[in-house]
Amino acid sequence: MLSPLFSVSSFVVEEYNSLPVSITYKFADTGAVKTNEIFPKSSMFPLTKTITFDNKVGDMELIIHYTKTDDILKGLPDQVARYIVKAGKQKDGHQKLSQYKHKFQFKVCNNIHQIPILESSELIEEWQEEVKIAIKKPVATTPAAETKPGETPAPAQPAATTEQDFETKLQRKTRTEQIGYDTQAHALPPTTRT
Repeated sequence: MLSPLFSVSSFVVEEYNSLPVSITYKFADTGAVKTNEIFPKSSMFPLTKTITFDNKVGDMELIIHYTKTDDILKGLPDQVARYIVKAGKQKDGHQKLSQYKHKFQFKVCNNIHQIPILESSELIEEWQEEVKIAIKKPVATTPAAETKPGETPAPAQPAATTEQDFETKLQRKTRTEQIGYDTQAHALPPTTRT
């Protein structure tokens, strides 16, 4: 047992990412190959990054790999995983609506074992729709008739109601659809990915 007088100064444990991770992607409609580093060396983990592309519906090839540096262990494969992300389906008729826009978004996670994986991919559609909103008007009452002594007073009668009025406003709407993807190759066995 330690002495009650024994104490340790306070400290903080922070995880350190020693292997920088990049993604290389290519959309089927453009064919241009682009590479970005998403988890630089010395960043914390576990960490999830969200990457968003405006006016895309998916339909891409994604490769997750370690950034080429001298710090990579000899024999460790550079490429961690290769995914084929399918195209998302836009809802019919939304493209004609006011201020319609869509975007493709995916999440890459550098998990607790420091293994980067594709976590999810989705298509997000946003638009504005005209919505009729009922306007409430106060109901006026007619005053009760005068009563003579000894008579019971008659209750006040509400005035005749008028037609309901409506106000038209633009309302922002959002639709999210999960997009499937296929794992073409993974350098690590499935049991160690999560």
